[in-house]
Amino acid sequence: TKAFELWSKSADLGSVGGRHNLALAYARGEGVGTDLVKAKYHYELAAIGGNDYARCNLGGLDANSGNFDRAKNHWMISATRGHDGSLDNFKKMNVLGGLSKDDFEKALRAHKDSQDEMKSEQRDQAKKRTPSERRF
Repeated sequence: TKAFELWSKSADLGSVGGRHNLALAYARGEGVGTDLVKAKYHYELAAIGGNDYARCNLGGLDANSGNFDRAKNHWMISATRGHDGSLDNFKKMNVLGGLSKDDFEKALRAHKDSQDEMKSEQRDQAKKRTPSERRF
């Protein structure tokens, strides 16, 4: 598809978002056949580039493969950067009993610290605005 072609070009030019979109396409089989090896490759490059969604999804692939320690490491990195999806994955693991109390508390603390660090009066005001009032 045209979208896949553009994501490929943007990834070749160094776009981390393009890499993440390629990974999603391969993982979901959208515009290309499903290929989890290629999805993982692109998730890894996007995660190395700082994309927390890719890092979270990479953890999901590892968890689905039974590599829970590696999944926890990926989720901890992105939870430390304030990624809500990774914290949600820790919550799920905690409910299922696959996480120590210590690891769960560490993830909660790291996520909260990141969120607190990002708080500002300007952000709070921006959240209150309607979409039509927002200026980018």
